[in-house]
Amino acid sequence: MSNIVSIQERFRPQLPTVVGNVDYKTLQSQLLQIDEILRLGGVERDFVVKSLDHWSKEMKIPLPKMKEKNRLTFQENSRKALRCNILRTLMGDSFRDFSCQLAGWPLLQWFCGVDQWGVVRV
Repeated sequence: MSNIVSIQERFRPQLPTVVGNVDYKTLQSQLLQIDEILRLGGVERDFVVKSLDHWSKEMKIPLPKMKEKNRLTFQENSRKALRCNILRTLMGDSFRDFSCQLAGWPLLQWFCGVDQWGVVRV
């Protein structure tokens, strides 16, 4: 039944080791737990499925007729949007402040899935 294109995890840079900052370690622990809930609990997959269905209806293109590349791009963007909104809400930042934080903080980039080698696209 699923029209989701399987997304393979990409190689990602290792998070930097941060020593002596309890607040950072607490946030890192929270994000690891949330990441696990999103992935293993099926929350992320359910969100992507519903977003893809909604998008298909809005575009008036049945999912089976949609190009696989377009579906894959939409799925990746939906996943990133979900994670960015969860994190922005957790941090209590405005969109602009969050975007600035995301651009410069590898832990946030990792959680949101925007940590590609050498390029940060927020």
